[in-house]
Amino acid sequence: MMKRITSIAIVAACFLPSWQAAAEQDNQQIALAQSGGQAPGTIATPTTPQPPASGATPAPLEDNQAPMSAATFIERARAGNAFEIESSRLAADKATQPALKTFARLMIDDHSRADKRLAGLAADRGQTEAPVTMEPRQQRSMESLQNATGAEFDRLYASAQLEAHQMAVQLYQSYAETGTDEKLRAFARETLPVLQGHLKQIQNLNQ
Repeated sequence: MMKRITSIAIVAACFLPSWQAAAEQDNQQIALAQSGGQAPGTIATPTTPQPPASGATPAPLEDNQAPMSAATFIERARAGNAFEIESSRLAADKATQPALKTFARLMIDDHSRADKRLAGLAADRGQTEAPVTMEPRQQRSMESLQNATGAEFDRLYASAQLEAHQMAVQLYQSYAETGTDEKLRAFARETLPVLQGHLKQIQNLNQ
């Protein structure tokens, strides 16, 4: 009986190392799968970003947008001048605050002068003289101003002038930097500080 037990023990001892080796191998495979394919105890190597697949279209960049045309700049700038002049004529008559009346008279003078220069530059380019048309938002603002009186008119005029000059500064600055006509770019650069001065004044009046 003892010999049989001893024989079984010897056989089991012979197979034990192979069982242990198989178990260790299984454990390593499990750990490898859980670590995302990285062997335990090693440092992960960052993957190198791959270029987009051939034929893929990258997202467009805003900096690559086409420059504004000279005709578009003239049209928008003259519409802005028309709004400044006509709304300020209303303010010179209807505003109740003396500071707004003074500002309105300055707008009439400065924007009339700027529009005269701009019309001449348009003629030099061969751009036919056409009636200046305000943009829809400017027309709506004019209607509101025509119907308002007293303190309500003052509030609407000051607010409209703030928005108009923010838009004008953006327009002139953009064309001065990226415009396609050198004479118009020079005009935009020369006029921009005047518009920035107007914006500063109306910001103070809105406080």
